[in-house]
Amino acid sequence: MTGEISSIKIAGISSTVPTKEIDNYRYENLIGKRQFKRQTRLTGAFRRRVSGTRQRSSDLCYSAAKPLLHKLGWNPEDIKVLLMVTQTPNYVFPSTAFLVARQLGIAKDCVCYDINLGCSSFPVGIQTVASLLQNCEAGSKGLLVISDVVKELSYPENKIKKSVITHNMLFGSAGAAIGLEKVQGENGIKFMSKSDPDSFDAIIKRYGHPASMDGSLVFDFAINDVSEDIIKFKEKFSLSENNIDYYVFHQAQNMILNAISNTCNLPEQKELRSIEQFGNTSGTSVAVSICANKEKISEKKNVRLLCCGFGVGLSWGIVYLDIDTENILPIIETDEHYDEDKIPSGPLKKKTVLVFGADTETGECITRYLSSQSAEIVLIGKEKSRLDEISEDLIHKTYVYEQNLQSADDVMTEIMDKKFEHPVLSVVLCSETEDPALISKIFEHLNEDEENKIRLIIVKEKSKAKGLQELVDELSGRCHSKKMCVNAVTYDSDKLEMIPSDDKESEWMDKFLQKECPDTMKRPFHIGMAIKYLLNDSGKFISGTVINLDR
Repeated sequence: MTGEISSIKIAGISSTVPTKEIDNYRYENLIGKRQFKRQTRLTGAFRRRVSGTRQRSSDLCYSAAKPLLHKLGWNPEDIKVLLMVTQTPNYVFPSTAFLVARQLGIAKDCVCYDINLGCSSFPVGIQTVASLLQNCEAGSKGLLVISDVVKELSYPENKIKKSVITHNMLFGSAGAAIGLEKVQGENGIKFMSKSDPDSFDAIIKRYGHPASMDGSLVFDFAINDVSEDIIKFKEKFSLSENNIDYYVFHQAQNMILNAISNTCNLPEQKELRSIEQFGNTSGTSVAVSICANKEKISEKKNVRLLCCGFGVGLSWGIVYLDIDTENILPIIETDEHYDEDKIPSGPLKKKTVLVFGADTETGECITRYLSSQSAEIVLIGKEKSRLDEISEDLIHKTYVYEQNLQSADDVMTEIMDKKFEHPVLSVVLCSETEDPALISKIFEHLNEDEENKIRLIIVKEKSKAKGLQELVDELSGRCHSKKMCVNAVTYDSDKLEMIPSDDKESEWMDKFLQKECPDTMKRPFHIGMAIKYLLNDSGKFISGTVINLDR
């Protein structure tokens, strides 16, 4: 499909990236210096941005759109079209675009939906919004938002191959917002959009499986189909070098970009790139490249851009437009996140769990795991500032109690009197040292409830667990009801690495990969799993059971 859409102008562009930057040099020793050198030479990606646990596609879109609307002086109620293009939506349904529209304060008189598309998002999205706007009255405004989020390298239980590491080294998170407006006059957009359904699985991610790509097919597609159509597009619309200030292509990787540039005989100084600083940011990469080069292109009041996106589908698109450089915003860094729509959905979603020692290394890891399973957490420890820091980083509802200001009896009395969303039926005691008095007080308060099933779980490092089985047996014998269970989980610190915080998570990951993902380096994931089984009764463990994690 090739054509022109008249009376539409690109009013402004903005892009956002997370503040967390990953320097790919950290992987040099993991994949070997020779492979690292080859990887970075081919891709050109030296740094990239990744999103934290709470940041989603909608957050990056909102953070890009809000300042753009302010810059343009637009009233959100005047927006008649809002499309979001993403491969990482917040929900299965509805379209994440509805949430972004709500956050921006956009009125009901607006068409709003998501498009599932990847690397060709920028040209295809602009064409779609422009087509819808063309049917509106002059002055009507449209907003295209694009985002895909990438998290830190995951930790699967199986051995991580070097190919997985090199794949992750390429991609980064980003968001973008593009404002379009229906105007009177000669403004317009020239476009081309194409797809190759026979190659639909050239780049694909199936449910429950990692993404896969036929690299050679994609490379041939880029240097043949895409390059050929860039040349044809210029011929179709009689575009000479005098009509084009800059070329902006999807930042797939340097090898592909160089091949396209050479095939199309493009002036090197006219290409805008961003892959070195931000990696391959999927559908947002065209917008990111424009905003990342704001200073360079602002030498002119208006710039004429030939933009091309290509990839998943296989699909590709080209769009020729001009824009006032005053309305191109520089890259915005943000950790902003919206949590009000997030609801607990994990297996512990209806449980309130007290975690004593949540400020210890083991306690923090367990707290993070239980929160990821949607438990409502009460963090109890001696370092209030650390407890607050952990609490702020968790998605689901938490409460903080400082143990050293009150006796165990006072803390338990206050907690048991508090009205939580769900009754306190579970206590996890992560204590670095034996504390019989604390355990006894917690037990006494729990033992008062004879109606509900109560769990007291003691977590101990094996070298400090002498007499633990006897303690668990003794407490079990004092239970008033069969509904109360006392259990324990022990672990070997020599075989269990901790990930206590985001700062040390990367350090742990490097060590894990350097040792080629050995079975002995099991994460606190396994402690958390054991506790989860005890809390939701799926393991059917009876009171008095001590689970020994020997691996």
